[in-house]
Amino acid sequence: MLKQVIEGMIDLGSVIEGATVIHHEQIVNSGNNPITILSTGASCGCTKPSIKTGVIMPGEILDLVINFNTTGKKGNNSKSCWVDTNSAD
Repeated sequence: MLKQVIEGMIDLGSVIEGATVIHHEQIVNSGNNPITILSTGASCGCTKPSIKTGVIMPGEILDLVINFNTTGKKGNNSKSCWVDTNSAD
């Protein structure tokens, strides 16, 4: 099971339009079996999550890096990202 460490929303605060904001989240395999990370995705092309693909062993911690390009984004913005794995959970 890949432990979900992002609960709710991440508030990046006030950002100048045109800047790229980089946010890091730790992802932990809290299960007893290895998990294969297949890919990452986002709800918009302005948001790019990245993580090491391949096998994550039980207890292993990886850094999920989320880049948000604010060019053309004014006002409040809400984006989603995800990590696809082979886990059934």
